[in-house]
Amino acid sequence: MEHSPDITLDRPGDGRLVFRSSFTLPLSTAVEVGEAIVEELEIRPRDAYNLVIKSSLACSPLDADNPSDPSPLVGEYVFALRGSTIDPTGELLYEKTETTTETVTHTNYMSVWGYPLDVPNARAFFPALLTTSVLGLAFYLYERQKARSSAREKRDAELDRIRRRYGGRIIRAGGLRDIPASSLKVEIADFKELAKMADERERPILQIDVLTDEGVQTTEFYVVDEDALYSYRLSTIPQ
Repeated sequence: MEHSPDITLDRPGDGRLVFRSSFTLPLSTAVEVGEAIVEELEIRPRDAYNLVIKSSLACSPLDADNPSDPSPLVGEYVFALRGSTIDPTGELLYEKTETTTETVTHTNYMSVWGYPLDVPNARAFFPALLTTSVLGLAFYLYERQKARSSAREKRDAELDRIRRRYGGRIIRAGGLRDIPASSLKVEIADFKELAKMADERERPILQIDVLTDEGVQTTEFYVVDEDALYSYRLSTIPQ
């Protein structure tokens, strides 16, 4: 965006040339600057960005015998973007041109987990990350429901098999009371072994429906002896 203000030239007397200029952007030009910022950043300005305006000053060669163009004078000024305002913060001074290029490039980057990512790629990265997270969550919920259904079918099949084979020897009870604390408590891994112990001791098999600490409904079978309490629990359903 070209803007040519009035420039004055001073000769201090020590062989130096001093150029001075001051100007105010017209309202229409200021609006164009704002729109150019938005177009360059591809997003609306936010506090995370700084605006760097680069000003160049070139003049005709002073020596007619040496027509080569002198190096232009370059100045850069940084402005902070705060909401809808642009605040000047000072002039950027660099010893090398490469530093200026690096600083201007970083204004179009943002940090993602400690790594710089340019804004266009960040726009594609975050939707992709969100989509992946949603798909991962949906897959996890599907697998968990599948595991719950499989465990429920397995438990129901085992309970049905036990009732069909040992139904005449099973008594449904609401709970166990007055069990001495000194009684030996033994968990049996196979219901057939529990039924065998009930036959040897001539004891009934008690069936009790219980609610686990995780809030899962399950079924337990007990054989109560004088000195021991034998139990078998059906597999629980994972949450």
